[in-house]
Parts: sequence; structure tokens; C-alpha cells
Amino acid sequence: MVAGIDGCRGGWVIAIAIADPFEVVSINTEPDLGGLLEQIEGGELERLAIDMCIGLAEAATRACDVEARVVLGSRRSSVFPAPVRPTLEADSHESANAISRAVSGRGMSIQTWNILGKIRQVDALITPELQDRITEAHPEVAFARLNGAPAAHHKATVSGRSEREVVIGPRLPTPRGAAPDDVGDAMILARTAADWHRGSVWCLGDGERDARGLEMVIRG
Repeated sequence: MVAGIDGCRGGWVIAIAIADPFEVVSINTEPDLGGLLEQIEGGELERLAIDMCIGLAEAATRACDVEARVVLGSRRSSVFPAPVRPTLEADSHESANAISRAVSGRGMSIQTWNILGKIRQVDALITPELQDRITEAHPEVAFARLNGAPAAHHKATVSGRSEREVVIGPRLPTPRGAAPDDVGDAMILARTAADWHRGSVWCLGDGERDARGLEMVIRG
């Protein structure tokens, strides 16, 4: 069993799937990731792919983010710049923006600030030892691999939903606290986790590790 996880309004939307042959068997939302961590440690889940930063540079831009933007071409804006680690201590967007500018020379977008709480949650749970079973992933990178090219349309449009469903299949019903796009992303991430288990995913990044020893890679 594997899982794909995407952030959503209600916390996290989680797609649980059989790895081989691939089949999503459930979609639900959870306020935190503690239960999934227990399932990983207990062997109930073999792999987990999450669309959230794992491994944060002190000042530089992560190589995996740069590579993901190159891979995605016209869809590169879907890759938010990862925050630098010192910003995890910020208590406001203004503070985070100032810290980021001071240590890296670039500010923090409001989109990145809005997910910083989730990044903190993942950072508090993940360890280098868990990275052989839990990976950062990106649904648009995964779609590009599965489709043979980046998506031509934004995922929120009718055309975008249709082209993604050709690759991953019809979306399961949307649980409370999530949006249909979140469900689609979680399903693609579950496929990423399954393909990672089989050894057939893209791995972007240069192998560099952060101050906590976490490898900074994006799988898709």
C-alpha cells in the first residue's frame, strides 16, 4: 500500500492506493500527518509521496526546484520557491520576507507564506532515515512523466481536468475540506509513490542535503 498527499483547506487530502496493479482505494482528509507516519513506521504503508518541501537550504535556491521548473516549461509557475530554513522561525509574512531577503537576497511570496505552516509540520516529522519511504513529489512533474509532456492546460480548467484524467483516471469523490483539484493531485502523487516503489520515477536534484541531513530532491 502507498499514499499520495496534497495540502488542502482542511489540512491534508490523502489518497491510499494499491501499488501493483495500481488502484486508488480511498480518499480522505486529515488535519495532520501523525497517523500516516505511524503507518509508515508500522509497515502498513510502503511509500508516501507528498507535495510539500522536504529539506530546506540555508540561503541558496534548491537545485531540485530549478530542475522541476525546467522540466515543466510553461507550467513552471506551479513550482513555488522553497523557503530558506531560517524563515521557519517567522511569525508573519513581513518577518519571513525580511529574513528571506537578508539571508538569500530574495523575498518570500505570499503563496509560499501560506503553506509555511504545512512545511513546518512536515519538517517536524521527517528524518533522513524516513526518506527511503517518504519523498517530496510534485504532481505536475509526475503528470509530465506519465503523459510524456507537461500539461497543456491549468488543472482548474475543464480541459486541464480532462487531460489529467486521461492519465490517472476519473477522480474519486471529494471529501469534506478538500477541492476536486486536491483530489486529482493526491491521486497522481499516489501513482508517484507506487512508481517509486517499482523504481520508475524521475528524481530531480543534485543529492545535496540540508542542515538536518535531509536530501533535497523532488520525485515525480
